[in-house]
Formats: sequence, C-alpha cells, structure tokens
Amino acid sequence: YGRDLREPRFLVWHRQLFMYFALLGQNAAAFQPGGELVTRYETAGKWTKPVKTMPQPDFIAWAFKTHNGRAYMTGYNGGGGTFTPHPPPKHVYWMTSRDAIHWRGVDPKKPVVYSGQCGETDFAFLPGGGLVTACQTEEVDRLGWGAKVCTAPAKATWRWTCRGDRRRLDSPYVFVDRGHAYVIARRQVAFGGYYDWLGDNLPQTDVQFAAYDGSYAATTKRCSLWSINLRTRNFEPLLDVPGTGDTCYPEVIPESHHRYLVYNYT
Repeated sequence: YGRDLREPRFLVWHRQLFMYFALLGQNAAAFQPGGELVTRYETAGKWTKPVKTMPQPDFIAWAFKTHNGRAYMTGYNGGGGTFTPHPPPKHVYWMTSRDAIHWRGVDPKKPVVYSGQCGETDFAFLPGGGLVTACQTEEVDRLGWGAKVCTAPAKATWRWTCRGDRRRLDSPYVFVDRGHAYVIARRQVAFGGYYDWLGDNLPQTDVQFAAYDGSYAATTKRCSLWSINLRTRNFEPLLDVPGTGDTCYPEVIPESHHRYLVYNYT
C-alpha cells in the first residue's frame, strides 16, 4: 500500500479466520487514518483481497470478540484531528456482524456509543451479559484528560455509563474472570501515575496538551495489570509486567483453571 499499516486483529468466525488492519499515512510524524480493511485466510500463504469493512474513511477498529454466538467490534473515527488545534471529537462505535465483513450498530439507530476523545476502546462481557469497557484518551473532553471506564446493562449494551480518570490506559485489553473485571494497559510511572498532572485546565488547552503529550512521551512506562471496580468504575494497578517500559500492546489467551497467557512486545 505504500502506507503505514497498524492495529492487526484476528477473528475466528464460523470456522474461518479473518484478519483486520488499519491503513494509516505516509508521514511518520503524523496520524493519518485511512480506513479499516479485512482479509480472510484461504490456504497456506493465500488470503483474499482486502476490502474496506466500514464506510467511514478514517475508521480504526480496536477490538473483535465473540459472545453467545455473535461477533462484536469496537472502533472509532475522528482520530486524524487529535494533534490539531481544538481537535474535533472522536466517535466510538459498538458494532456486530453476521459475516465478519459487514458491520452494523448493536443498536442500529445508535452505533456511536461515546463521543469525546476516546480512541482505543476494548470491552468484555460480564457473566450476566452486561458490558465493561476501557478507553485511552490523549485530549480533554467532558470527563477530563485521562482514561474512561464504562459499563452497560445486558438489555442495552449500547447504553454506556462512563467515568473519567486522570491516568491513561493505553492500548487496553479488558477481560473478566470469576465476575471480576481486569484490564492490561500501559501505566505512567512519573507524576504520581497521572497523565493529567496539573489537575486543572489551563485557559488554552492546546498548550496544555502539548505539555502533557511531550512529558508523557519522555517518561518511563510499564505494561500493567489493573483491576476494575464495576460499581464505581474506578481502576487500580495490581502488577507490572517485566519490560523496558515503553510499549503495552497486549493479547490475552485464556487457559485452564483461571490462568491466562499474555503476549506483549517491548
């Protein structure tokens, strides 16, 4: 494609293997979303020709999972404006599909479940069918500068109730074990763990974003396991995964007896 390719995701659906990926731009110093593509595995070394899977030209999918015989996906658009003055909102989509190629809103009348600055958004289903989600943000919105944790009832998984936090949960992977919710995501070590280390908005939030973005990029991180309180939507770190402290882009494979195999790169 002659472009940056990002966010690879696999989904096994009806005994077929699908791979999704996002088109980005040609400028390494910019964030230029170019749409979401999907390809299906046919045989060794052979995949179908990738096709666009969402109509939004700047859509980026983040998570694909199955639950009770249905395929689900979260993704967002609007990310191309993140590093511009007075950035426009991003829109988080909550989608389902019958063929793993064409996606529609879980509530077709309300495919967008959050508008603000949430981008990377992961989800997991609770034992009763409800939903818990975690998202990463960089810019400020009505819930502040940092991460958002949301829950939704089983009868209306598109009706998210969210809480903001001054910390960040970069590249989150959410999972549930024995009714308890967890997320693996990057943790800031400096500034008491806060991304929003001022704790208050300056008159010019673009200047504040530049300070936050620069200090965040220049300080040490850890890939961490966090617990999520489903009642309050608070979250706290439990342990750090050994590493050199930069990246947390996890994948989690359930094993037997409440054990999980976690992959990450550093």
